[in-house]
Amino acid sequence: MASALRRRFPLSMLAVGLLLAFDAMNAAQAQVVAIGASNTAGSGPSGGGVMPPEAYPALLEKLLRARGLNVTVKNEGHFGITAGAMLASLDSMVDSGTKVVIIDPAWNEMRLGGSRLDMQRNIAEMSRRLKARGIKVIAFQRWPPFYDGGGGGHPSAKAHVILAAQLLPQVMAALRH
Repeated sequence: MASALRRRFPLSMLAVGLLLAFDAMNAAQAQVVAIGASNTAGSGPSGGGVMPPEAYPALLEKLLRARGLNVTVKNEGHFGITAGAMLASLDSMVDSGTKVVIIDPAWNEMRLGGSRLDMQRNIAEMSRRLKARGIKVIAFQRWPPFYDGGGGGHPSAKAHVILAAQLLPQVMAALRH
């Protein structure tokens, strides 16, 4: 009886070790992708906004890591992109292994001749496709106060800090489920 327990003990420890390693590997692969236009990308000071390292995706990654999460936030912000173009590029922007996508549709749709309805339909279709892949979606269409970073129509550094803090609990909850 004792020798049978000794043989099983290493096997059970191996199983526990493998489960822990798998869990750690899963956490290491957790990824967030922020899709948007110049607001997401970081428009730079000449555009009245912030540089990419000061944009909300970089700030959100720092906040997540400060809470012990090994998460990468990929910035897929592209200047002048519309929600329709985001939809067309969705598969190339969102890698396998992505757990959460944040969508900031900006307002380029209307600026470039589309409508609010076009934008909403494109957001809905992006959300549907991502959810079908098992990816959690956080879509927002409103930036916090302190939006204008200097007359260029882009969010200020303060707005990026506020937005990253607002998104943090939503992203953490999405990563847990």
